[in-house]
Amino acid sequence: MIENQKGLDALDEIMAVPELDMIFIAPTDLSANMGLHGQIRHPEVLSKIEEAGQRIKRFNEQQDDETGTIAVGTLALNAEDYMYWRERNFQVLCGVAQCMFVDGAKGLMDKIQDYEQSR
Repeated sequence: MIENQKGLDALDEIMAVPELDMIFIAPTDLSANMGLHGQIRHPEVLSKIEEAGQRIKRFNEQQDDETGTIAVGTLALNAEDYMYWRERNFQVLCGVAQCMFVDGAKGLMDKIQDYEQSR
């Protein structure tokens, strides 16, 4: 798990660890480390995560079949985040149950409100 600039700076050394399966870039911690606490979609934070993903992809392209590849992951709080990171070839996307529950409850309440207003 990479949570700060120091981890990003050490990415080459991290990728060189034998039998490493995945690198997860933690946007909440990274944003705080960058002085952008909680701004996980700030352009500078996104840029750092995207750059790391591209470096991991290039590393994987240089590996042979025996060495294997390293999956890259990050946080996806909603469907838009999921699509954004999948378009950038991130393979592991972790959600937050609280966000899913809140989104689900909001969707339910919106439908109930629409129903009640149409009566």
